[in-house]
Amino acid sequence: MVSAPERMKIRSRTRAASAVKRARGEKLGGLIPFEQRLARDGVRLEANPGEQSIIATIRELAVVGMSRRAIVSELQRRGIVSRTGRTLQITQVNRILTA
Repeated sequence: MVSAPERMKIRSRTRAASAVKRARGEKLGGLIPFEQRLARDGVRLEANPGEQSIIATIRELAVVGMSRRAIVSELQRRGIVSRTGRTLQITQVNRILTA
């Protein structure tokens, strides 16, 4: 069992390492954020132009006053899907609009 002071040291080192990777634009954890993709080097993240255009569309629809649910319906009507080929959900639209 690890003592409390040792856990604090581990936590601090882990957070510091994550901050350095984030500052370098490197991938953290298993998921790649929407609007980004893994660069050819397999380490850094770069912009994903296709997903950035989806985000721009979502923001434009929100600016004209559409509700989150209406935005999801409009994206489905236009055939806009996530990188997995599934329709975007309200939670994804919320994350995009609050980011």
